[in-house]
Formats: sequence, structure tokens, C-alpha cells
Amino acid sequence: MAMTPAEIREALAANKMRVRPKSESWLMRTIGFLLALFRINARFLERYTTVIWRDVWYPSSWGDFDIDDDAQLAAHASTFEHELVHVAQRKKWWLFWAVSYLLLPLPFGLAWFRWRWEREAYLTNIRNGRTIEQCVDALWAYGWPWPRAWMRAWFEAHADK
Repeated sequence: MAMTPAEIREALAANKMRVRPKSESWLMRTIGFLLALFRINARFLERYTTVIWRDVWYPSSWGDFDIDDDAQLAAHASTFEHELVHVAQRKKWWLFWAVSYLLLPLPFGLAWFRWRWEREAYLTNIRNGRTIEQCVDALWAYGWPWPRAWMRAWFEAHADK
């Protein structure tokens, strides 16, 4: 079951996180442009939420999102739970996390670190109702971090734990 709006706000506040639209960030717009240019992920700005340090950048498809609106927050609770996994990873594994996301910002192909960080976060999405196939498809759009069959097998082995 996904976190409640109150739990999400509490976790964000405890970690001093801000929630902001991707359209406000030159970095997010640049990444979106490059991903679309190289035909990797043309929907980065409109569909994907991204955490960078203390910012949760939300996609344009969320419209005028208001973190204080319980209904809006509840509609995206699973996404926030996913992103909070990344916040915890950054705190626990800060050096590896920083190297893999900042020094290797666009890992493609067999990108073990990208696969390592995202698989744990996507487990929360599976436990909150997304299918394994939906998660594999979403991960594939990250620049093909791991072979689809391997991702599917890993999720099947770990989804019920």
C-alpha cells in the first residue's frame, strides 16, 4: 500500500526535499532535449519524475501540481514512494550514488549502477500495483540499463519479498 499524503509530506520535510516542476529547470530541459534528440526517451519531461539531491522534479503531465492538495498527492503517492527510495539510497550510499548519477550521468547499455538503484525503487511501484512489465518498460526508457529478460527475472524473484 502506498504512503499516505501526510507520510509523504513528513518524509519530504524530514529530508529537506523540495517538489518542483521540470519546466523550471534548465538541467531537466537540457536532459529532456538530449534524450529526445538521440531518440532515447522523448517523454522524459512529460512522464518521468526525477530526484536530484534535494529536489523532486515532476513532469508536465502533472499540470499545476500542489503538494498541499491531498487528492493530488495521493494520486502520485507511489511515485513519491519510489523517489523517496532514491533519497534513502543517496543517504546510505552517497559516494557510489553520486559517482553513478553525477559522474556517469547518462549510463546506457549494461549500466549496472542505474539498474541497481532503479530496481529497488521500482519494487515499491510493483508492490503498489504496477505490473512487472510496466516497470521493465519504464526502466528500458532510461537508456536500456539492463536486458529486459534479466530485469523481468529479477523482479519476479524479488517482488513478493
